[in-house]
Amino acid sequence: MNFFSLNKLFAKRVKRITAERENTTLRIVITIAFLFFLGLLLLWWASLENYLPESKWPGSWNIFASSVGSAFLTSSLLVLGFDLIARRAFAEELFITAGIAINLRSAGLKEVIPYFQSEEIKWNRLFEATIVTVFFLGSATWTNQFFADIQKLCHRKDAQLTILLPNPLSSSVMKEVNNRFQYSVSISKNMIINARNQFKEFAKDPKTLAKVSVRYSDKVPQLSLFKFDGTIVAAFYTYQKIRTHIPTLIVERPGILFKFFADELEYILSNSTET
Repeated sequence: MNFFSLNKLFAKRVKRITAERENTTLRIVITIAFLFFLGLLLLWWASLENYLPESKWPGSWNIFASSVGSAFLTSSLLVLGFDLIARRAFAEELFITAGIAINLRSAGLKEVIPYFQSEEIKWNRLFEATIVTVFFLGSATWTNQFFADIQKLCHRKDAQLTILLPNPLSSSVMKEVNNRFQYSVSISKNMIINARNQFKEFAKDPKTLAKVSVRYSDKVPQLSLFKFDGTIVAAFYTYQKIRTHIPTLIVERPGILFKFFADELEYILSNSTET
């Protein structure tokens, strides 16, 4: 279901709920009015001492009518106050929450993880995907951490693994990498080339049955993208020179964010070259 369909569905629900709210409000007003006038009637009756029926308990009818009348008046005013303030405020909050939920669903945002290394990211489940595409700087940390999962993926005949790396042979690309990440030329080149060689080793492994492709791109990653079939993990980069927690998004098909990231990967892939 796309964004416009979700908004249309939400609009229909809002219209139906609004109509129901109007009916509920009418019933409440009628009930409040009945209790209010009944309370007034009982208080008026209690004030007519000479016309109240005689009782063996003097003043009992007067006390009874006065107490019940006061209770009805108080209850009607409390209900009116709740309906005008508390219930309506709560309903508005529900509408806002529902709208946010619709927006999140249309975006395809499944989770926001506090930092990339968090165990909340279920990488082992993600690696159960058939088609995996990765666009990153070639950090050995991620590759080594999930070496066994990558190897297991490569041993599957139905799998496909595509690694996209910034081109270390392009001086303009390396200049952008160095300026963006404050790496020296030698460190940047070695990191990317080592990543390329490591994934090439996966491809050469006799046990590898999957299609493994390592490609160079003239685009420098603005964030790391890991696509696992209908799920994408997007990890931001920081401008700070110190180590810090980097928020990570997990988005799913068919959301707007998923489509955007998937289209970006497709564009980068179409303009890359096999190494």
